[in-house]
Amino acid sequence: MEKTFNRDHILIQIMYYVTVSSVLGFGTYSMLNRGYSASGIGILIAAADLLSIVINFIASAYLDKSTRINVFQMAIFIAGGALLAYAVNFLYTEPSFVLSIAYLLSFALNASLAPLLDSVNTAFIKNGYEIHFGTGRAFGSLSYGLACLLFGFISRHADHRIILLFQVFFQAALILVLHLTDRHFRSAVKTGSDHEKIELINYPSFLKNHPSYLFSCIGFAGLMSSFSLVMESFLLPIIESVGGTVFDSGLIQGIKAFLEVPFIFCFHLIEKKFALKTIFLISGISFITKAAIMFFMKSVMPLYFSQILQCTSFALILPAFVSYINREMKHNEIARAYALQSISMTAIAMITSSLGGYIVDLYGVRTLCLISLVISVISTVVLMISIKEKTD
Repeated sequence: MEKTFNRDHILIQIMYYVTVSSVLGFGTYSMLNRGYSASGIGILIAAADLLSIVINFIASAYLDKSTRINVFQMAIFIAGGALLAYAVNFLYTEPSFVLSIAYLLSFALNASLAPLLDSVNTAFIKNGYEIHFGTGRAFGSLSYGLACLLFGFISRHADHRIILLFQVFFQAALILVLHLTDRHFRSAVKTGSDHEKIELINYPSFLKNHPSYLFSCIGFAGLMSSFSLVMESFLLPIIESVGGTVFDSGLIQGIKAFLEVPFIFCFHLIEKKFALKTIFLISGISFITKAAIMFFMKSVMPLYFSQILQCTSFALILPAFVSYINREMKHNEIARAYALQSISMTAIAMITSSLGGYIVDLYGVRTLCLISLVISVISTVVLMISIKEKTD
């Protein structure tokens, strides 16, 4: 059954990250093509981040109390809402209240799925099934990269609405895979699992047991947000400011996704050689270096070369933080740890997205890159101070 679950996990990652590519990588491009301003896009993304926090709180609270619906079914419900929003995005072409709401829900529901899919992994682990996070996430990155290359080509040679059609197709496929996984999981738990339901501790108790963890999340979220602020939300304006095009945007995102795959896939070997704190330091320095290159670059070419740092920035920090949670937390604390990680990332992303659009409109992309550099430095310091590893 573990083979079945690992296969399902890989398929979920593939379908989800293709839609992530279309929503985050090209959602801004789609909105700019339809007449939205950078500041308007920033406000909408920030509102979507806030809405995703609310959705995650409601979903997690309901799942904690309900015996009628499991995490797979909740993910299907939210993915279904996102599918409707994607369909509206495809059908409507002119800026309107309905289209703005559809974009808002697209960003919010897509973001809300990420912690639910993390909880899916936790559900497997709680019932005694080993899921290879690195393998699934590597396939997700590979799919993201291929999708970015394809969408960049489409943006250059065809109507960008074709990307929106891909959104609808892969979201429908994600819902199907989640449904099949739910069936496999319920069948396995009924027939083969005798693991007890683990009682979750409340947030005050969790923070009392791990007083520095919230600051770890803030440092991690700051690095991830500084990365997403320039590499996803506002990459196109940055590239265009140095003479690049939307094709460069797709190609750069594709390259970075491909480069991170081997490091994510082999992370279990890396963490045997280095302490997690060392890995976090290497990752933080890499984030800072990438941000510095974007601030000082005069053409798009340095951005291409800087993507090699994806191997030691994003590709290390994501599995490292997952490993940190799984290694340092007790079994009944893992779900809360993931929830706080998600809340921290969403809250900081909301702030950076809302300000990012205004900064681009009022002061230009160079100022945005400088702020990203400052955030990277501060976040690395916070992360290194707050990470506490258990000692034997």
